[in-house]
Amino acid sequence: MKRPVLIVDPIEKMVGDLSPYLSTMLNSLGFLRYRLEKEDLLQEIRIKIWQVYKGKHRDIQLNKAYIKKVVYSVLIDEINRAKKDRKILQSAETYLIQDQAASKGSQLPDELLKDDLLASIGELKESKQLVIRLRLEGFSIGEIAGLNNWTYRKTCLILYRAIRELKSILSRRGIYYEG
Repeated sequence: MKRPVLIVDPIEKMVGDLSPYLSTMLNSLGFLRYRLEKEDLLQEIRIKIWQVYKGKHRDIQLNKAYIKKVVYSVLIDEINRAKKDRKILQSAETYLIQDQAASKGSQLPDELLKDDLLASIGELKESKQLVIRLRLEGFSIGEIAGLNNWTYRKTCLILYRAIRELKSILSRRGIYYEG
């Protein structure tokens, strides 16, 4: 009985062979300082390289300069996304702190907004709700990780995904963050 021959697409092999180089580049750029997940970054880089190759540019030469450009581009995009998510979270924290300090009678529109925010948080998966609520109560990411026996990275991932989902839920309710 003959074994089936596994045909590997040259781009798949090349991208796979690039993984150690890409990993070294990300380390040298200090991706950890931005609290980003290395595997997520590597996956985004692989996807971009694959898309260019599979698109109209099958004849491209993937030289180091092009690969560096892709790595920088993905890293910058992810840093900007993470900063935006953090800014939204800080804005929500500030809003809740101000809301608690304000008198209830004179802040009727703010009360409605707070109710919408709390209802939106309630729509999240339980682990995401927990992370958002603890963060809004002032717990650090490290403290949240410790309370739940999670790794720091897992906690960050859950938090950033919860923020993204919360933004989507709020936008469906007509609430948008301008920042």
